[in-house]
Amino acid sequence: MKYVLLAALILLFSGCAKREDVTPTASSSMSKAEAIGLARLWAAFGNPERNYCEVLPTGSMLPVFGSNAILLLERVDSADLLVGDIAIYAREGSPSVVHRVRAISSTAVLFSGDNNDPTKPDGWIAKERIQWRVAGIIYAKR
Repeated sequence: MKYVLLAALILLFSGCAKREDVTPTASSSMSKAEAIGLARLWAAFGNPERNYCEVLPTGSMLPVFGSNAILLLERVDSADLLVGDIAIYAREGSPSVVHRVRAISSTAVLFSGDNNDPTKPDGWIAKERIQWRVAGIIYAKR
């Protein structure tokens, strides 16, 4: 048994195992294609300020969601953000980041991932870089 545990730890820390294999998220019987179809309907038949996105397998928001999730998005004015919201902010030259709001000042928002080191937040992000707030999550099967 101790050898199985040791092998799992080696795989986890060597990058051979996805973090989602170790810390799974919720799932459903819906395929990823069905989940995307449902998200498209939500975005198309609602307010034009709605959208959706797939999640990259970074593991930063585990166990709330992982790469089997489709996020339902709504445009948000930074004045309407609350501590605890999950929002998306733009990052130059890289994909946007989906993390949780930890603190809010008059000009910036402090973000971090739920599964990231709490002593290393993303930093203060200027309010004008915030693009979306997560309005809902559709889980597909893993």
